[in-house]
This record gives sequence, C-alpha cells and structure tokens, in this order.
Amino acid sequence: MQTTILHEGTGFTVHAASGTPFGEQVALKEPTGELVTERQEAALDNEFEILSGLAVPGIRKLHGRGVVDGKPVLYLELFDGITLRRFVAEHRPALRERVEVAASIARALAGLHQAGVIHRDLSGANVLVSPATREIRVIDLGLAVRGARLEGSLGEPAGTLEYMAPEQTGRTRHRLDHRADLYALGIPGATRSSRRCARRSSAAPPCPRSC
Repeated sequence: MQTTILHEGTGFTVHAASGTPFGEQVALKEPTGELVTERQEAALDNEFEILSGLAVPGIRKLHGRGVVDGKPVLYLELFDGITLRRFVAEHRPALRERVEVAASIARALAGLHQAGVIHRDLSGANVLVSPATREIRVIDLGLAVRGARLEGSLGEPAGTLEYMAPEQTGRTRHRLDHRADLYALGIPGATRSSRRCARRSSAAPPCPRSC
C-alpha cells in the first residue's frame, strides 16, 4: 500500500492511499502519534458506527475499517478538496459563491439530521470544498451522536469552541439537538459581518444593524 499525507492534525492524520482492499484510491484516517489513546480509538469507533450504512449526499462516505502497522484506521472516500477555511482565505469567493457553498452544507446537514445524526463538531476545518466544482463534503464525525441528548459534564465540552452552541458547553443543561449544527453553520457568516461592521465603524459613523 502506498500513502501520501493529505492532512496531519494533533488527533488524526489523513492519507491518500492506493492498493487497499477498498479500491485504487481512498482516504486513510489513522491516529496521529506512535501510541493510540483511548480518546482516538473511541472517536474512530464512533465515526465507523455513525457512517456505517449512512448514504447522505455531501457527507464523506465510509468504505471500511482495518488495522495498519498495529493502529486502527478508517478507509474513507477520497475527495479532491480543501478545507472551507482555506477555500475562503485563498479563493476569496464572491457572496453568491459563499451562499451556494453554505446551501450545499445545509443540504448535507439536513440529510444527516433526517438520519437522526447530530455532527457536534461542524467547523471551517471539517468541511471540504472542491475549488474546481464547489462541491462539498462534511467530514470528521468522530464526535457525532444519534438523537437529542443532554450534553456531558462541565469539564468535558464536545466540539470546537468558537463554533460551539451554548448547550454543548454542558453549562446550560439544555438538551442538544440538530440546531447546534445550524448554530455552527451560521458562525462564519456572523463573524464576517461583525468584522465588516467593525472596519466600517472605525472610519465612519456607527454601522446600522442591517450591515
């Protein structure tokens, strides 16, 4: 099997892999580091369970699981794209393109929610966008859950802090449901709008509420 690193994070590394049992070209996701932690193994197990039998357009497909060099791995759809965060920074899409990409993400989330799954970690790093076609894939379902639930203890919030809905912090004791993902989806747009207002207000009279 031949592999090329696509992304190396603190928790997981994703490779483009060929010569696997699941086809010529797949994405191979493995824990980063020499030793596999319980948290890493639990996230892979959870992602496998969530994606097994799931066929939702816009959600990265699962091919299977295995063990490589003594480490558990997932074999996933190989998608030719970059993170949403990088896409926005490098390609600076026009408003119409941003809206179209956001609508594609919303449709993928709607399918996921109809299947009873809440992502819980939607962020600019967990959506891939094809610069050529603007097609998207929602990825990294290691924290996803099925059905509404009360979010865990105060010391163990799940998700990416800047995208996290209040009920994900464990401090509100409100039940978590699909709206947490919609909250995360709206964060990039809200952030851009607030920054735009801040820039305008520094050189002009106060910005109206509608800006």
